[in-house]
Amino acid sequence: MYELLMSMGVYLPMGLVGLAMLTMAAAVWYSWPWLSGVIGEARVRKVVERFRSEAGEVLHDVILPDRKGGTVQIDHLVISRYGITAVETYVQPGKILGAPRDATWVQESHGNIYRFTNPLRQNDALVEVLKSTLGPKFPIDGAVVFTAASLQGSTPENVVSVGKLRACLLSRGRDCFSSEKVARTANAIRNVSIHDAETKRKHNDEFMNQQGLNERLRAVNLMLGASAALMMLAILIVVATVAVQTRLI
Repeated sequence: MYELLMSMGVYLPMGLVGLAMLTMAAAVWYSWPWLSGVIGEARVRKVVERFRSEAGEVLHDVILPDRKGGTVQIDHLVISRYGITAVETYVQPGKILGAPRDATWVQESHGNIYRFTNPLRQNDALVEVLKSTLGPKFPIDGAVVFTAASLQGSTPENVVSVGKLRACLLSRGRDCFSSEKVARTANAIRNVSIHDAETKRKHNDEFMNQQGLNERLRAVNLMLGASAALMMLAILIVVATVAVQTRLI
């Protein structure tokens, strides 16, 4: 009986630790779309920030009133001598297929098919808000960037991967803003933008839900919690085994 208990005190914790490690590995795998999105977003930020060193201005997470009583958020706003570009980031993995006039686009990932609202429609809405804020004569364009997806078919020229974002921004082919106008435009947007934390939190939650990330993160948290509980149980069994051995000695 003693040998059986001692064996359990050795092998059971090892099994629990192994199970905990498998659970942690599953959590990492399941959270990869979120992690790749974070990495991709950092790459997008790096690309647009280069315009700052070229007499441009770059604003991130700009929240503006939409003239309908609500607000909109622009992930990145690039203001340069080429004009203004509202850049929207999408972190969905897999294959993306869609046309400009489609109401929804298709995402294929791990054998599953998902549909989501045409991102060009949202981007066009952001452009309209900017025009209503600055004036209809301002040269404003939009760009949609997929950070972790493979774009399929004939996608519009302003829907790109991260690697093609800079070329997209430079392809506007016009030289319409002086450095002074770039600065004035950036300041005008800053003056009308919304900065309160509650509005930013609301938009962040909406983004996470649209990208399907909140559900994944909840599942990942459960996996990590289960892994921690298994590790703790393994430690308790080892401590109890040592205590029994000490008493018997």
